[in-house]
Amino acid sequence: MDHEIVRLPFGYLKVQCKGNNIEKLFNSCIENDIKLWSVQETEKNTYQISMSRSHFNVFKKICAGLQIKVVILEKRGLQFLLKDVIFKKEILISLILSVFILFILSNLIWSVEINGLPEEIEEKVSEQLDRYGVRTGNFIFNTPSPSMIQQHLINEVSELLWIGVEISGTSYKLEGVEKLIIKKDKALKPRDLVASKDAIVKDMQVRKGLPIVHRNDYVKEDDLLISGVLNKGTVENDEKQIVAAEGDIIGETWYEVEVAVSTKGNYEQLTGRHKVRNFLEISSVNIPLFIPEKKNENDYLIAEHTTPIKFLLWSTPIHFKKQNLYEIHQENYSISDREAIKKGKKAAVESLKREIGEEITVKTNKVLQETKESGKVNLILFVALEENIVKSRPINQGD
Repeated sequence: MDHEIVRLPFGYLKVQCKGNNIEKLFNSCIENDIKLWSVQETEKNTYQISMSRSHFNVFKKICAGLQIKVVILEKRGLQFLLKDVIFKKEILISLILSVFILFILSNLIWSVEINGLPEEIEEKVSEQLDRYGVRTGNFIFNTPSPSMIQQHLINEVSELLWIGVEISGTSYKLEGVEKLIIKKDKALKPRDLVASKDAIVKDMQVRKGLPIVHRNDYVKEDDLLISGVLNKGTVENDEKQIVAAEGDIIGETWYEVEVAVSTKGNYEQLTGRHKVRNFLEISSVNIPLFIPEKKNENDYLIAEHTTPIKFLLWSTPIHFKKQNLYEIHQENYSISDREAIKKGKKAAVESLKREIGEEITVKTNKVLQETKESGKVNLILFVALEENIVKSRPINQGD
């Protein structure tokens, strides 16, 4: 049996030898280094012998010379098994179909689990996952990467503080944390409201405190606008109450902004058209699963996503690569000086919004100086805004 196990991968034969010169046959086998095992005499001058497949041709010639009849009883080993499989269509087709089905099942999404989130938020996450293709029955390689899914979910589901995405075998497991918004009415410490910059007061809304200035007053930076010290006493009794002043003072402020606008140039713009190309990647060699087109890839913005193809629990060296190609349109432009000034004014306001905040109103936007240099229009703009100019200053009650 040990001989059979050792020689099974290489293939061996069980033969029957019948003749009068069996002893000479055994001696010839020794001389020709032909190894025999499981030698059994079944009847007179008849033996059953096991031998390696590679020695059979020489053994057969020796038997022919000694007038010994040789009959092959059994063929064992992987090479004979594979030969039977190859030449039996039913077995071969069944084997190919079985492997193919296992490949398919190993790369399908079997379950999607979402943990740690309330039911309402879980439903929103499920809807988004369905949009990304993360659903039971879809192919794993036809979905975005876990990091991309995580980024999209956090951006599109506002109630999420954090979510983790993990692919475990053929399952997606998501663990989320809800964003808890806790509103606390924080008690304000006693304070005055003062001017954050030079301005002319245009509007006032005092919710708590004593107003010190009036509409159309000119104030400088750090001037007192709303006092947190209230006089509640009489002439005889100078009783005071100190509060946290609250309110909004809208003032007109002024800025000089320098901008430079190009009058000539080019830009790239996505046209909105895109297409998808799929590849099989084997050892860095890409095999296209489409009919190649003769187009310049510089005209496209390419985003790639690669997923290993699995067989049961193992990742194979074959990867599925998905390319999204977004068409880019390149265009030259040339604008007049008047259009450049208009564009520069808009850029100046956007710059001030980023610096101050969106809650501003533009009252004046004029050109103080205009120069031209190397295809650019350089502008110095005077911009008058209306904005909230208050800032707080604590009241020291020890004074």
